[in-house]
Amino acid sequence: MTKTTSKNKTMKAIAVNNVCNDFKLVEVSVDIPEVNEGYHLVKIECVGLNQIDGKLAQCGIDAWTFPHVLGLDAVGIVVENSLGSAPAIGTRVAWHHNLKEQGVLSEYVCVPSHALIEVPKSVTPEVAATVPCAGMTAYLTLERLNLHEDQTILIKGGASTVGQFAIQLANNIGYRVITTAKSENSAWLRQLGAEHVIDYNETETQKSILEITCERGVDAIVDTIGGKSTAKDLDSLRFAGSIACLAPFDAIDNARMFTKAPTIIAISLNGAWLADDMCGQLKMAFIGQKLFNCVASGKLKTPTVVPVKFDPSEIENGLKQQMAGLIKGKQVVSLK
Repeated sequence: MTKTTSKNKTMKAIAVNNVCNDFKLVEVSVDIPEVNEGYHLVKIECVGLNQIDGKLAQCGIDAWTFPHVLGLDAVGIVVENSLGSAPAIGTRVAWHHNLKEQGVLSEYVCVPSHALIEVPKSVTPEVAATVPCAGMTAYLTLERLNLHEDQTILIKGGASTVGQFAIQLANNIGYRVITTAKSENSAWLRQLGAEHVIDYNETETQKSILEITCERGVDAIVDTIGGKSTAKDLDSLRFAGSIACLAPFDAIDNARMFTKAPTIIAISLNGAWLADDMCGQLKMAFIGQKLFNCVASGKLKTPTVVPVKFDPSEIENGLKQQMAGLIKGKQVVSLK
């Protein structure tokens, strides 16, 4: 066992003591985790906040114990590893964490070695923290949809962090990209690769999509919203097209389902952890490494970093603002 950790046995963390709609975050002191075989101890530099963090603070999952530390996306430096395994001590790494375990809003986190992604030296920890959840979700979604070059895809909520990555990745593959967003975001979403940007506040989205596609409908939809909107999306989809659902959706009437015969794909990034699927976990790390290489080479632009202090009130307020749709960019908590 090799290590360079602090002599302190406890660390600061940001947690919830219970889950409820109006959740409250608190600072707690917890033990620095011990490193077992197959794990690395990482000193956290930055944590990327996601909407799922706030949603989990409201409802949690059965596997949680309290106080529960929040956070799923982290970047930090390896300070201890088992049997000298890779990545080596001193390596900057990133990963998307197992939501069944205590989260990453803490000074140190123990991580399965196979989940770690080496961050290229040219990528700062703040920028790196914007990538895991949003980037991996976008990549996995497009992979599951498996379209061909020149096919048309609708990416709902293009200004979201997932949307920004999805637009760029889809454009790089050669898809025709339509997205929805506020008119103020139209110019820069076109710069990312969207061919058409539909203002969902001022335009009938379905009518615009049918006009763009000569009444045929799009080949696939990336549904970042869910709820009742998923059924409505069928009107914009071609016969036997595909919808990738990133959020829970309401039941769809059988008549509509059998009229359009869509393929509906559920996207669950953390499903690899929830299902204890090692192959899925390894695939996440593989996808993450490809994304970071693209960021380092300039092929992918990352969302704007919105700094947040490592403070329970600041993080709580940030998550609630994010859930209300008031944040443009990616909130990143710095522990450096």
